[in-house]
Amino acid sequence: KHLKDNEDPSSEDRAWNLMCLATQLLAPSKSFEPFLLTFLLTKMDKPLLIGNFARLAAVQLDKTLSIGTAKTLPDVDLIATYAKRPPILATIHRVHVSRILEIPVYPDVDVGEVVERACEFAEIP
Repeated sequence: KHLKDNEDPSSEDRAWNLMCLATQLLAPSKSFEPFLLTFLLTKMDKPLLIGNFARLAAVQLDKTLSIGTAKTLPDVDLIATYAKRPPILATIHRVHVSRILEIPVYPDVDVGEVVERACEFAEIP
């Protein structure tokens, strides 16, 4: 409800933050999974943060579906950081390489960690 035609941008941002947190930690039921995936796919091409949130949620959902729901609750500090600095899906284009890297970047991650993860994904020693 808060992610569809919401006229309050701050409410919509908070709802997308919750969606990103949920897809990182919770696997949906098998009956709800196709509806959630379809919803995220319809939002991926939206401009700015909405599209980014939808792509990030889809990437996280794929991982969560393969490993299952998290066994522990998220740290309260992590939840608070989502309000200050939302998670993003960083898109990295490399020169002379057609493969684009998309790396989830969470609020508690610094630039050094992003560089390390990009090198891992790109298989750069």
